[in-house]
Amino acid sequence: VVKRARYFEKRLRGQGFSSSHMDPILLDTLAFTFPRLRIIGAHMGVGQYDYACHIARWRRNVFWDISGGELVRRHIFERKLIGQEISPYKVLFASDCGMEKMANEIADWAAILDLMRLDLEERDRIFYGNAARIFGVDEFAGVTDEAAYDAIWLSEEGDPLR
Repeated sequence: VVKRARYFEKRLRGQGFSSSHMDPILLDTLAFTFPRLRIIGAHMGVGQYDYACHIARWRRNVFWDISGGELVRRHIFERKLIGQEISPYKVLFASDCGMEKMANEIADWAAILDLMRLDLEERDRIFYGNAARIFGVDEFAGVTDEAAYDAIWLSEEGDPLR
């Protein structure tokens, strides 16, 4: 593991990459300045879940993926983030694993979401529906036009405190 990490560390050194640019709070200014831009943050702000959930709650155009493997999965489960701190409507499934491990990754997340007592609709939204809505894939995803999106945002379904 260390050998692989060193390889990527060397590739990124000197290219301006820094974790300081990955702070979830930085998305707040972008989301406020560009309200029609849909923003998907990674790893639900790993380590800074409170900021990530807060921004998703108050910026309707900010969403978070749940990639990041076992660490992120454990933190989300232990802190009961989805459904309490962040709406299932603001969460998207994603994975950093290769395709050879994808079936296990999906099964692990399905088990965690079940333990978190999310209903079938909420799980479907996380695994597919939210991304489909954001990218306008099909009617299952719900709303893609701005006026209808605004109407949902103002309704109870889109309530950021849900």
